[in-house]
Amino acid sequence: WRQLVLRCPDLLKNISDEFHKKSMTGFDIGGFNLQPSKSTNISGLVNLVAGFVAGTISRTLTAPADKLKTELQVVLGTPPRLGKLVHRIYTESGMRGFFQGNLANCLKAAPQSAVFFFLVDFLKKTLPTRGQPQHVDLHSFLAGSIAGLASQFIIYPLEPIKTVLTIAPPGTYKGIFDAGRRLVAERGFAGLYGGAVPTLVGCIPYAGVQFVTYDALQRAYIKRRPSDHPPAAVTFTSALLSSTTGMFVSYPFMVVRTRLQIQGTGVSPSLQYNGIWDCFRQIWSAEGAAGLMKGIVPNLLKGAPAAAVNLAVYEQTKNYLLRYSKSMHTA
Repeated sequence: WRQLVLRCPDLLKNISDEFHKKSMTGFDIGGFNLQPSKSTNISGLVNLVAGFVAGTISRTLTAPADKLKTELQVVLGTPPRLGKLVHRIYTESGMRGFFQGNLANCLKAAPQSAVFFFLVDFLKKTLPTRGQPQHVDLHSFLAGSIAGLASQFIIYPLEPIKTVLTIAPPGTYKGIFDAGRRLVAERGFAGLYGGAVPTLVGCIPYAGVQFVTYDALQRAYIKRRPSDHPPAAVTFTSALLSSTTGMFVSYPFMVVRTRLQIQGTGVSPSLQYNGIWDCFRQIWSAEGAAGLMKGIVPNLLKGAPAAAVNLAVYEQTKNYLLRYSKSMHTA
């Protein structure tokens, strides 16, 4: 064997590449929002740029649903019908009302998406569970969860700013910096991390369920129709179904996060909670289980397609940048 290695290194490399191409594809799915293939040495800059573009486009396209979801989450008591809410927003602000707070949302989502994709690719290459088919689900779960937690924590201060800009009456704030300044003045710098605990805790079931579902759907397709890369439609559908499942499981944490973000602010001064579990208790006591699922429909209408669009745009942007980089090197 040693003589074979010394005399025929190219042959062994070809055998290894063919093994990964034909056999490992079904095991190493590539984690969240990555096509099912062996991890490659993709430039970190490519992942950052592709993720940034994907985050901006996906959030802008789904901004109206995000506006409806946030409005429903902060309603105390019986929420209004979706049609009446849409009519009210349009009557008060026109079409611009559905994109209220979108700039802050993009300033949060775009860098978060960029950091997330960068970390996922890095973790897929460095975690001790890499290259172990028996730990494929654990590998995807760890890579996605760690990347999700880290990216959320880094970018989180923009989340409460986005929330108050989204639900405040038009003209309440002059812009992102004014909203941030007044939020700090009303609640201190801790206000920039209001609702951070339920958000970070909610990342675990969301990312875990989403990753397992996404990987299972991808592997099922490859098993039935062997290929290096599933078609874009299959990737989009897998992301849509897995995101829907993950969001449904983790949604109560999102409601609690939103309530904690706006308590004691000019938007809703009457809301007062003593931490995450007190918020859960008050919502359950006053509004029942339905209170923890307020806004779930517009959230799914916004969040699931956003995740699927995020994936599709990320893949297309990444492939374009790689082709452009290759053409520049060969020119």
